[in-house]
Amino acid sequence: MKTFSLTLCLCITVLFTACSPEEQARIVEEEVEKAESLDTISIPTHIFKSDVTHQTLSTDELHASIQDYLNASADLDHVMSQFEQTLDAQDPLTTEETAKAVEVMTLLKENDENFSTYIESNTLPEGYDENVERIQQYITGYHEFLTSFHDSVNQFDQAMDDLLVGSINLDALLFIDAVPSHVNGREQQKIETFLEDKGIETHLFD
Repeated sequence: MKTFSLTLCLCITVLFTACSPEEQARIVEEEVEKAESLDTISIPTHIFKSDVTHQTLSTDELHASIQDYLNASADLDHVMSQFEQTLDAQDPLTTEETAKAVEVMTLLKENDENFSTYIESNTLPEGYDENVERIQQYITGYHEFLTSFHDSVNQFDQAMDDLLVGSINLDALLFIDAVPSHVNGREQQKIETFLEDKGIETHLFD
């Protein structure tokens, strides 16, 4: 999955790569050159929402809902990647840009929660439970990790500042949560195969 994989790789690469500092700088510079200007970014306002509860969903209705949910995730993830590329290049966000990034993360969380509530409050067509649950857990798990990662980086930055002034907190330096075990290429391939088999089109994996 290109959208999620790029973001995850950028986050981890900057912190753990074995490349030289010069090579890291070159890679980051290339990615930033591809990023849109943050000044021109408009935040998508559409997220998945549904008032349907206690219903047996038809396959057509469920397919449309999955597509809506995944495409909303894709649009928001694309915007979030622009902010992440700037941060990966060690260029701090302005107050306005930070507010936009927080708004995107909030919308991603609402999108995930709305879809989770939707599938838990209704009866899915026969044979769909496992794959729809896989989609929900995979994407929600990724977004939770992403939020945790950014929170942890902020914690790490503060710990480094404290270290420089002689206030050592080693626990704060052990800050990276593990990527959820169900967020991996194998699970992604299962999701893509399921979507293809059911004819559900989405640009999330483009």
